[in-house]
Amino acid sequence: MQGSNGVNKKHLIAQRSLWLFMAKLMPTIVFILITILYSRQLSYYNYGLFQSVWMYTNVISVTISFGIYSLLLSSDLSSFYSLFKNYKKNITAFYLALVTLTFLTFLFTEKNMEYSIRFLLIFFILIQTATLILEVLLIKTGQEKFIFFSNSFYSLVFFGWHYYVLQKSFDLQFLLIGIIILSTLKLFLFSLKIKKIPVGQPNTKVSFNQWKFLGLNDIVGVFAKWIDKLVLIYLLSPGNFALFFNGSIEIPMFGIMISVIGSIMLVEIATKLYSNKQVAEIFRESFLMLSCITFPVFWFLLFYRNELFFIAFEHKYDASIPIFFITLMILPLRINNYSVILQCYDKANEVLKGSVLDILIAVALMPVLYHFIGLRGIALSIVISTFFQLFYYLKQSAKVLSIPVLQLIPLKSLIIFFILTSLISLFLFLALQDLNVYFRLTVAITLTLLLTATSLFYHFKRENFLKRRINSFF
Repeated sequence: MQGSNGVNKKHLIAQRSLWLFMAKLMPTIVFILITILYSRQLSYYNYGLFQSVWMYTNVISVTISFGIYSLLLSSDLSSFYSLFKNYKKNITAFYLALVTLTFLTFLFTEKNMEYSIRFLLIFFILIQTATLILEVLLIKTGQEKFIFFSNSFYSLVFFGWHYYVLQKSFDLQFLLIGIIILSTLKLFLFSLKIKKIPVGQPNTKVSFNQWKFLGLNDIVGVFAKWIDKLVLIYLLSPGNFALFFNGSIEIPMFGIMISVIGSIMLVEIATKLYSNKQVAEIFRESFLMLSCITFPVFWFLLFYRNELFFIAFEHKYDASIPIFFITLMILPLRINNYSVILQCYDKANEVLKGSVLDILIAVALMPVLYHFIGLRGIALSIVISTFFQLFYYLKQSAKVLSIPVLQLIPLKSLIIFFILTSLISLFLFLALQDLNVYFRLTVAITLTLLLTATSLFYHFKRENFLKRRINSFF
């Protein structure tokens, strides 16, 4: 019976993750297309300015939301509302002060945008933040399908607007006005759906300290993610920033997968806190499931990076390739959301320590590595700091569950699969060397997708997988 329940739970997590993944994937694909289109047609200066809009949006949105996303995912709605009601005045005053300080800092420190564009961007960020909060509420009640269809429609119109603005002669202010109108409509649609969300009885413990630590961790985490670009945007011209940005940009698909799996795991683990065994089981399951996608794609990107940059940017951004190569080294590490256990067990302080550790190591390494290998050193410092952060999370998560660290990781399976996919990808790369670049990439993409699909099929076909894993670890 336990094995059957485990299998059902595995498929439930996968089903919900799939809808949410597709809901996040559509906007990401659209933005990749926009990035390629704008990279080719805009000057380095305008492209750098365009990408800085989205960097500021990501950083500021997380800052002014201060932990709401994470707290909503790791607690039930009734407990969340109860906490807000008990600390209503303090929380309201804090957020007003935080939002005001954040936007004033942005207004008076940003050096490349006109003030009219800065104010438009602030308005867009407020709408975007509110929309993301409502999206989390929809996830809490299993509305992933609704999110998928809403995001898909929004993304198509979003792309159409970007294309239209580019054809008319690029104007960042005009672009932002249209995006604000589209985002307002999406916010209105989500708000209508939210009215139907039921609120049950409290069944999780939510504390003010937990909110505080999650908020601080979210801020530190987003600064850790963007620290290289936040530093360089003030040191480099928009043109040079554009070159670094295209080389160091995170592969969007993997960020989505980690976000999606993390969101679902938070919801599932929050209901299994009474059983350390089941929590560890869910955590290990995520490693195995994500590796089926991450490893084949990692090797494809590594071997075909030159061809991809040629086709995407027509040699305009070849100077970004060495930075891209180093940035890729993060991918094999990021095959799970490492902080979910700590979040669910009210260990947000440990999550915060891991994020601070990430920033401190990165900042300490940046000037040293930059001195020896230039901008590639900035990217390498992020890879190294990420490794130490993830190891810290694993160590603390194992401590919470009172188990050895290695029992949280199906290490043997991961190593075998990593080596196997590398050998298959290397053989394929060597076999296709003499073919036309377009045909070579087409075949490589097809076979990489086939390898990924086969891996996932084999993974989910093993009906007694979870039961065997439980018996081998406990």
